[in-house]
Amino acid sequence: MTNKINHLSHSMSEIKMDDVIDSTQIDKLVPSSSTHLDEIDSLTVTCANMISELNSSFENNLQLKIQEEKLNYQLLQSQINPHFLYNILASVQNLLSFGEITKANKMLADLSLFYKGLLRTSNDLIPIKKELEIAQLYMEMEALCKDNLFDWNIDMEEGIENFLICKFTLQPILENSIQHGFKGNGIHMHIDISIRYDDDMIEIMISDNGIGMSPEKLNELREGIVSKQIHYEKHFGISNINSRICSSLQGHGTLRVESNKDTGTTIYIRIPQLLEDY
Repeated sequence: MTNKINHLSHSMSEIKMDDVIDSTQIDKLVPSSSTHLDEIDSLTVTCANMISELNSSFENNLQLKIQEEKLNYQLLQSQINPHFLYNILASVQNLLSFGEITKANKMLADLSLFYKGLLRTSNDLIPIKKELEIAQLYMEMEALCKDNLFDWNIDMEEGIENFLICKFTLQPILENSIQHGFKGNGIHMHIDISIRYDDDMIEIMISDNGIGMSPEKLNELREGIVSKQIHYEKHFGISNINSRICSSLQGHGTLRVESNKDTGTTIYIRIPQLLEDY
């Protein structure tokens, strides 16, 4: 009797309520072939049943939490699309107002190709090579609108293009570089995109030589990144990307911003090396 109580007490003391509970130790304390259960055996059976119910509740809650996070992720993803479309259509409208009919038509044709490529996959995570196709088509549209006053370079390590990334990660960052970093007055701007291995992670660097940010604005942006809050009035693109990258669906990646006024801005993204399941 004392041994049974000691075993039961020891097993119960090892139970952790923040994970699935292993009931094996308690189950094996109950004699399977016994025709009569004493009080300790009955208590052990009750504990085993209780653990089974707790495990079932934990699994259900875990699935609900995963589903909730996925829905939140998809909501964030869907919010980027109209934001991007509005800005592109505004650029087309500007071209039309200046009588640039040919450029406006070309931009609309590129926009059609852009969404055809985007809608081919409904996955939340896509290969880096597909994300780069989206990014390059976007930059081609903007370069057309801005008379090719900016260019870009992509440096990517071999094989890295097959790893997965959140859809619409690069485009909002590039949009910020072009819309907010562009110096204007005929001054040419350059954007560098580097995608490299970093141990078991992937580091993506997007750097421009634009107008940069003041220390105050940079600190404000960094505070939003740390808090993971979505700011719909300002920094929407970066805060949206940050929330998606930090989610469990992207393996809890990170985003960091460096910027100096009149020098340029660099954004670093680190994500795990995730491959598509076949």
